[in-house]
Amino acid sequence: MKTQIMIAAMLFYGAATIPFQSESKDLAVIETIIDLQEKEKIEASALPDPVKKSIADDATISELPILEVWKVKSEEGEKYFKIKFGNGGEGLTKKYDAEGVEIK
Repeated sequence: MKTQIMIAAMLFYGAATIPFQSESKDLAVIETIIDLQEKEKIEASALPDPVKKSIADDATISELPILEVWKVKSEEGEKYFKIKFGNGGEGLTKKYDAEGVEIK
């Protein structure tokens, strides 16, 4: 009887911990992907003029304050700017290449 209870307990424990083990592996993969991108926080004033013009011409964001600006180089070597705007209580993030073209 004790053996049957122990076997059932071990099976239950194994089944209960499988989702946690696979989740931690997924997080490690995501962290690795993020680390492959080079990010540098810059001031909004350091944005290239074409990016500044695109922001000024876009009526949906031209009046919003810029909270953060990141210069990002992806693992493929593509460079772009990730800009976080203050949108009330929510943040709005957009990406632009050096020519001011929005990346969707």
